[in-house]
Amino acid sequence: MPEKTTHKAPAWLTEEEIDMYEQILPRLADIVKNELHDSRKLFAATVGVDRERDSIMFEDLSLERYKVACRVKKLDLEHTYLVLEKLADFHAAGAALAQRQPGIFEKNYDRGFFNKHIRGYEPIMNNILKAVSRALELTPDLKERYQAKIDKLIDNVMDYGERSVTVAPGDFVTLAHGDIWTTNVMFQYDDEGHPVNAIFIDFQFSVWNSPAIDLHYFFSTSIHENIRLERQTELVQFYFNKLVEALGRVKYSGKVPSLFEFQQQFRAKGFYAVFASLIFEPTMVYNGKEGPSVELLFMTSDEKGVRIRDALYQTEENLKKLHLTLPFLDQLGLLDEM
Repeated sequence: MPEKTTHKAPAWLTEEEIDMYEQILPRLADIVKNELHDSRKLFAATVGVDRERDSIMFEDLSLERYKVACRVKKLDLEHTYLVLEKLADFHAAGAALAQRQPGIFEKNYDRGFFNKHIRGYEPIMNNILKAVSRALELTPDLKERYQAKIDKLIDNVMDYGERSVTVAPGDFVTLAHGDIWTTNVMFQYDDEGHPVNAIFIDFQFSVWNSPAIDLHYFFSTSIHENIRLERQTELVQFYFNKLVEALGRVKYSGKVPSLFEFQQQFRAKGFYAVFASLIFEPTMVYNGKEGPSVELLFMTSDEKGVRIRDALYQTEENLKKLHLTLPFLDQLGLLDEM
């Protein structure tokens, strides 16, 4: 047995997330291994959970040469396909488990970044969108075309976000990871440097919802720009084919959407790409000298907080990205009133 490493659970680690590691993930892993016949890991094995000490013990994945890809360089097509394949297995296993144990996800899995219970992320969303608007002052062409839309979005971001996670009749739903981006995926490589497996970590935002929210979040934060802008429809089809295959293997008896229906579902959840690409992605890839605290970066509205956000969002790299991202979102109608 490989050596184990104990990871102290942060103070904000919830009882629900501990339940996820202790109860849900082992069941999903069994489905993937025994029914999808994939012997590769999908998660780090949970060796032990100590609720009194608020700690979780995982196997040490570094011994199997797993590592995190570069969050700044992001993922190429080879890595992207692998993550989508593993996501399809994860989503299929979640759907199967929900059928076998009705109600298992009804409690505690309804609170993602947007939810009907609390708007804890509203100050973050508003502060960051204001920084985006100020950044547009530096580019007259973008300012003329998009600043008014961004300013309107500030007042509506939470409403639109909540709509994007509202399950519509006929939607295929399952357990979504909720925070699937480069740093929450670890890769294992062969001797030639090709990725042969990917495992997921950090399940604090796992939510019962459309798998499309995982796709939008992943595409918007973690893959090369040319792939994100030019090949999303193809990537959704690749994921969908893997999902349908996996659902068949686990004998899922619910309604499986057609590709046409799933592409529509993906588009209907498109606002998820707005907040992921405009609000979260720039902070995820920020590589500046000053590492601002979460509070300063997101929460505070004082002069120092504004200055730090402006320094991040007004980088040359981010302004170049806005020239690509804003037209992409706007052409889909995602910056207009909804």
